[in-house]
Amino acid sequence: MGFFREEGIAVLAYRGASAYEPGNSMRAIARALELEADGIIIDTRFTKDGVAIAYADEDLEVLGVRKPVSGVAFNELKQAGAVSVATVREVINAVRDKAKLVLIPRDGKGRRLIDILKSEDFTDNAVIAHYDIAVLSECKALVGNLKVAAIINNPFPHVSMLRRRGVDFIVMPYSLLRGRVVKEVHGNGMEVIAWVINDVATYIKVAALGVDAVATEKPDIRREAEKLKLV
Repeated sequence: MGFFREEGIAVLAYRGASAYEPGNSMRAIARALELEADGIIIDTRFTKDGVAIAYADEDLEVLGVRKPVSGVAFNELKQAGAVSVATVREVINAVRDKAKLVLIPRDGKGRRLIDILKSEDFTDNAVIAHYDIAVLSECKALVGNLKVAAIINNPFPHVSMLRRRGVDFIVMPYSLLRGRVVKEVHGNGMEVIAWVINDVATYIKVAALGVDAVATEKPDIRREAEKLKLV
């Protein structure tokens, strides 16, 4: 039994159903839930006044704001017309009792995310994911039973070391995944998340490797694969 799904491959909506709606927006998250995603992956950053938002880049120019996220207050974002920007608390409340939540603190502020998860009583249903093991170790030290995921871009990860550091999931680009890596990860009591997969053929190929979850911008990908009766 996996963390995201009792049986079969879990589908994790990357930035929500971001193939169909603006990534990290409440619309994308709502669409992902409609498409029965098992989990939602969001990027997070903190504004100048300490509000955690679901947003990937430090640059806000795409929203018409000529300041970095860390240099603008949340109300300024709203006043500037960035109404699509969701807070992490809003996302938590949207997915509560419906899906798990994976948070990637793009600014490295995992400790501050933990405070939010605690205050929302959501630590049991969340995963902190990051490229930096130090960020994950800090989060794990704050909440011992918190799940953490290491994002790896190395086709030969040091699996046993990651497990000793308290890692629960290994997230890898699907193009780097091999069956032996999946087997080694499972042998060390961890789960494998393949990302980011948006076509059915690749989903089927990666599913055959035995991965536990797939990150996708199209949460209906499992449904499409099942229609073909191949997975």
